[in-house]
Amino acid sequence: MRYLVEQPARIPLFSEEVRVLAFSPREDGTFTWLEEDEALRLLAEARPDANLPLPEKHAMVAAALEEWPALEEALTEKVEQRASDLE
Repeated sequence: MRYLVEQPARIPLFSEEVRVLAFSPREDGTFTWLEEDEALRLLAEARPDANLPLPEKHAMVAAALEEWPALEEALTEKVEQRASDLE
């Protein structure tokens, strides 16, 4: 996430923050967000075991893009909540 931090009588500051977010898909096509600690644990434990063939990579990206509209709304909420927390 990127922020522009503005304070009276000060030069605006640009700030960046990386958040680890993860979700688990449900049978009904929705998803459940994991707690941040769980997402960080899963990322820390992830280990590659092979390269994927190009057609499989394309299929995975296409599937992710299909999910984007639902994810975008949820991510927007999370970004707005984080901005509110920092404010």
